[in-house]
Formats: sequence, structure tokens, C-alpha cells
Amino acid sequence: MFLKPLGLPIITLIIGATLTVSCQQTPQNQLLGEWTGSDSSNRPVSMTFTSSNTIQIKVGEESGDGTYTTDLNQKPAHLTIDLGNRGKVETIFEITQDGKLRIENNNPGKSRPETFTGRSVLFSRPK
Repeated sequence: MFLKPLGLPIITLIIGATLTVSCQQTPQNQLLGEWTGSDSSNRPVSMTFTSSNTIQIKVGEESGDGTYTTDLNQKPAHLTIDLGNRGKVETIFEITQDGKLRIENNNPGKSRPETFTGRSVLFSRPK
């Protein structure tokens, strides 16, 4: 008899805790999926980040695949994109308060930037 009244609050507590945990998004999880924007030459850019750390990038008519890693312990967070024979891009990123992805523009082989500048590119989720 005592277990029935106790069971519902415990189940509610467990479900509530599960929902709370699953709703908390880390920058790593927020990075996943497709992002679109424009580069400094105003060419359309699309990037898709997967949970298996692969990335697909399309700039204008060119596209390529690679892998990526993040280091969220750094401030701002580090993003390294390995494009194979095209080289590695070491940069920084953040998810802005309005849900956009800001990546500091950088080229393969260049040193990782330390701060965001006017060269940053803002990406949005496709509509």
C-alpha cells in the first residue's frame, strides 16, 4: 500500500531529472548539425558537424569532408578542422546568446587566433 503513493513522485522525480539533464546543451552538442552563412567574399558557406566528429564543408561550388575536434576548456573554445591534404584549420568558436555560431576566420597552417575580430563569421541554422 505504501509503495503506490510513493511510486508516482519517484517516477516524476526520475523523469524530471532526466528531462533536466537532456535539456542542458553543451557548446559541443549545440555545434552539431548544419550551419549556413557567407564568407568574406560573400560566397555561401554551409558546414555540417556530426556526433562522430566529421564535418562537411561547402563554400560556393566547392565542397570537402574532414574531421574536427573541440576543446571547451579553453576560453574561447578551440575548434580544429582537419581537411586532410588541404591542411588543418585551428580557430576559435562560440555559440552566441541568440543561437548563432561564431567562428574566427582562419586559414590552414596559420596560428590559432586568441580573440574574435572583425574577421569572425556568423552562421545560422538553415530555415
